[in-house]
Amino acid sequence: MSYEFDREQNLVLIHATHWMKVTGVLVLIGCILGLLGALISGDTTAMLTNGLNGVVAAFLIRASTAMDRVVNTEGDDMTHFMAALRSLRGYFFIQAASFLFLAGTIIHAILVRQGLV
Repeated sequence: MSYEFDREQNLVLIHATHWMKVTGVLVLIGCILGLLGALISGDTTAMLTNGLNGVVAAFLIRASTAMDRVVNTEGDDMTHFMAALRSLRGYFFIQAASFLFLAGTIIHAILVRQGLV
């Protein structure tokens, strides 16, 4: 037995999907511009930060596309919804992992600058 979201539920998903995609695209554009600036200035930290944030933005766009399938297909909404949630879980994982990596990089740089490493 398959489940179909009703009209009101689909509207909620449509709005969530829209803003996920808009946010992902805007962050990706910002990362591309930041990466160009970092390449021009030779700032390797900014290159790394913008590169990682660009990957995070791409994962958000990917998750929004998966969520879009829930609304734009007929039949088996729950299967599509679960796939979208798995994609969103990947987005949150890569965001947390990149944050931890950048935090570690910053802490290491501070320790090196202080002569502790």
